[in-house]
Amino acid sequence: MIPNDENPTKFSVKVNGERVEEPVMLEHGDRVLIGDYQYYLYVNPLVDYEANYDWNVAMKEANRE
Repeated sequence: MIPNDENPTKFSVKVNGERVEEPVMLEHGDRVLIGDYQYYLYVNPLVDYEANYDWNVAMKEANRE
């Protein structure tokens, strides 16, 4: 995952609730928040293709700042 270098405060990218400021390698189960509303779960199908996350936990993580 490469962070947005154009305007990282306006167009934030977070992985597992932490703002990405340097390139980071995603791992199975990482939660990616792009901007304020677009949540993604990185799933490696070779590990567990049925992985999911709890929406309420994701919203608490996104709004903790």
